[in-house]
Amino acid sequence: KGDSFISLYEFNTETNQVSLSSVQNLDNQTYGIGMVPKRVLNVMQGEVNRLYQLSKNLLTPLPYIIPRKSYREFHADLFPDTVYSGLPAMNASDWFNGKTAVSPKISLDPKNAIQKSNNTGLKHVAVNDKSEKEQLKHNEVSEKHIEKISDYSSSVLSTKNSAIENSVLTSNNCGEKEATFNVESVNKQAIFNTGHYSKFKHLVGEKLHKSKNIENIKNLAESLPSESDGFKVYNDFAAVPLGGSGGQLGVFQLSKPGRLPESDIPVLQNSSNVLDFDIDPFDNRNIAVGCDDWKIRIWKVPDDGLTATLEEPNHILIGHNQRVTIVKYHPTASNILASVSLDLSVKIWDLNSYSEIGALEGHKDQILCLSWHPDGRYLATLSKDKKIRIYDPVNSLEPIKEGDAPDTLRGARMCWCGPKNNWIVVSIVNSSGRHLMLYESDGVKQISSLQQIDTSPSILSLHYDEDSSTLFATGKGDRIVYTFEIHENYPHMFALSFFRSTTLHQGISFLQKNLLDVSKVEFARAACLTKNNIEIISFTLPRTKTEFFQDDVFPETRVTWEQTLSGDDWLDGNILPQKRISLQPFGMLKLSDAPKELPKASKYCSQSILAEKSDQDKKAELINAMMGKLEVDHKLEQDKFEGVDEEEWDD
Repeated sequence: KGDSFISLYEFNTETNQVSLSSVQNLDNQTYGIGMVPKRVLNVMQGEVNRLYQLSKNLLTPLPYIIPRKSYREFHADLFPDTVYSGLPAMNASDWFNGKTAVSPKISLDPKNAIQKSNNTGLKHVAVNDKSEKEQLKHNEVSEKHIEKISDYSSSVLSTKNSAIENSVLTSNNCGEKEATFNVESVNKQAIFNTGHYSKFKHLVGEKLHKSKNIENIKNLAESLPSESDGFKVYNDFAAVPLGGSGGQLGVFQLSKPGRLPESDIPVLQNSSNVLDFDIDPFDNRNIAVGCDDWKIRIWKVPDDGLTATLEEPNHILIGHNQRVTIVKYHPTASNILASVSLDLSVKIWDLNSYSEIGALEGHKDQILCLSWHPDGRYLATLSKDKKIRIYDPVNSLEPIKEGDAPDTLRGARMCWCGPKNNWIVVSIVNSSGRHLMLYESDGVKQISSLQQIDTSPSILSLHYDEDSSTLFATGKGDRIVYTFEIHENYPHMFALSFFRSTTLHQGISFLQKNLLDVSKVEFARAACLTKNNIEIISFTLPRTKTEFFQDDVFPETRVTWEQTLSGDDWLDGNILPQKRISLQPFGMLKLSDAPKELPKASKYCSQSILAEKSDQDKKAELINAMMGKLEVDHKLEQDKFEGVDEEEWDD
């Protein structure tokens, strides 16, 4: 509802997978959609489905036609026998008695069309037409079988009194156990299951005012490998790779928005092409850069940002034998860095001593992505040999778990998510488009089918917000940020409202939670890199009582901007949970503690209307009130006079 496009998905009954077939743009906004019965279709023109779109002032037909060379003959492969809605499978009493039946089917071949009766009254029309009998002939075997089952059910289940009043069924031909079993099966089928509902279903994404933007960024790098997201923001610093010689990396401060000068922008000069980079989550002045010359350069940006171009890094890590395609800081321990190279190695570095701790083993093909577990104990990789490997780097350099991954053409992304962050969501690109899939980390087992998102060729980068269980997915060159709720209920991934931008973006990076404006129910904030600007996107949840702290939206959150333990402690095998804090502002009352409002009287309450007095009653009440105030006496003065005797009258 409200969309201006409609998507067609095909369900494969053999593989139980859903794939996107087409997306049709509509001229008007949709208020509602309805599908016509199969008997209405123009089968001799290849029309397999027809929808009707209800818009503001129109009802528009939307036919789905399969092209064929000729429509002179009926194409039976497009039109299997369909359920005939003109006949019920059983009457109400049969259904109450526990019978089951299948609706009869008919062929859509015009040669065998059923002729309808011209009777327009309310009488029940019996099926006596010869052609109709011929149409239902092919179902005689199945119907007889169903009738036998129904007869058996009716013989097993008979009502001693009313089935609805007493809910007691007795058996005529078999024991009580069978009767009880059948009753339970009927009751189970009658249970109504509601669909999944998420409080974040209608989240809203909105760009902040342009006064928050950093503008006039020129000459973005265009030759980054598919393993890199190409944009990183943490706290106040944003890192952007720039084109040109020398491997330039621009570093900008979000606290200093505005228009950049036309030239002479200070950068980090890496002397080799930049392939990937990451910002230290605990000290965002530290930036690690993986380069084309097989080296990793560690930079330290001044507190007030770059005021001049830096050409010498603090240190250079040497150890890989091929290009360094991925670098990732540890999420909980300070001065720990993981790096990936085309030499099929994953190395762990200690940045206190600038030394290699160890290299993870077991990869047999190019490593496409790497992800640290939020607790910092595990590390997961996905490689081109279609394998997901999970490592416990402190205790073993070999993978502790390994499982199959879907095939991908251009690259992949993965991140930890789900209950206690024990699931892994994988983003891949194949010949049919972009897909997401969920895995359980315990056995690296697939727990959801391959879900197609769209047909774009770029890789979906992933970000998971643990507090709201929301997965954000978008790619380079997209306008849309897709959002999903990750939930324990199958199929585990539920689509939420997406954010659509007016311009294409090159990358998106999410900020930490302490930068949110919770008074506006902002549960996520991201920086968006466009062709020339860095813009801020705010994701909020519509609420009515924004004067209260929405404690159902903001649970205690991880303090990701402070280290939990040192690198040495982590290497000793210590694992400490990250500290959690409340985002509740001082003096702001929780929504759960808010005083309850008294129920408001309905504007059009039937009781108040019935209790309304007529105009005459109101007039009488008004007169009585006025008379009461004036103390009017109804006796006349002459009534108080005393009469005289008759003798006193003069003649």
